[in-house]
Amino acid sequence: MSVLQRLSRWLEKYLSGRTALVTSTVVFVLFMAIVLPYMAQATEEVAGTGQSPDTSLIYSASDLYDMAEAYGQEGRDYYVRTRFTFDIAWPL
Repeated sequence: MSVLQRLSRWLEKYLSGRTALVTSTVVFVLFMAIVLPYMAQATEEVAGTGQSPDTSLIYSASDLYDMAEAYGQEGRDYYVRTRFTFDIAWPL
């Protein structure tokens, strides 16, 4: 039996729908309570501003350009790198 088959059987045995829901909810809440505020603070320190397209429900192209200008090159690089990491790591 392969490792993937053993893992699959273990998940089927121990991870019910309810357990998966509770676990994913806890992970999501912890991520929002711990990681996101830390990253927002770190981004503000690097970029020099607290404005972010991620925290704005509605913004125009002009607003986005203004945010990018306020970030500066270092802030934009940091923002793109961290958000790209989140977009890949979070679903995993």
